Amino acid sequence: MSEETGKVYKKAVRGKVAVNFINPYGKEETKILYGDPARPDIYDEERMIVELSQDERALKHFMKKNKTLIEGGYLVELSDYELHVDDTNIISDEAIDTLLNKPLTNIKKTVNKFTSSVTVQRIIERAIKNNKSIKLVTYLKERRDSLSGKPIDIPKILKID
Repeated sequence: MSEETGKVYKKAVRGKVAVNFINPYGKEETKILYGDPARPDIYDEERMIVELSQDERALKHFMKKNKTLIEGGYLVELSDYELHVDDTNIISDEAIDTLLNKPLTNIKKTVNKFTSSVTVQRIIERAIKNNKSIKLVTYLKERRDSLSGKPIDIPKILKID
């Protein structure tokens, strides 16, 4: 649970539950929680929770608007909850610069672990900015295209007489 978060509630039943709360911007919002809590391997846990701020007004509003859901056992409060964040595609600009200074085989190993074309695009942009080799940039573009599902555009070599 992050420091800004006051409480975290999780849907405790199968099906959909509409939860009313005040978002961090002070606006009333409704979030539909869905999935099966008994099958967290299939359903994304993030879709089954709602995080509330520490603002007393927001907590009171939540308790008032969702009283029947809480009393009926549809929503349960979680304590010491930590939302799992998949960090497979997270890399800082400094880490990209460090990566680009390694040998090509090491770069390929690292880039092949990424599952998002957006992350590879960021690496391409840093490689171009740092004047890295055409061979490296071409490889990165091929990897990006394979992740995005687009066909790989290989330039034709023209024979000049």
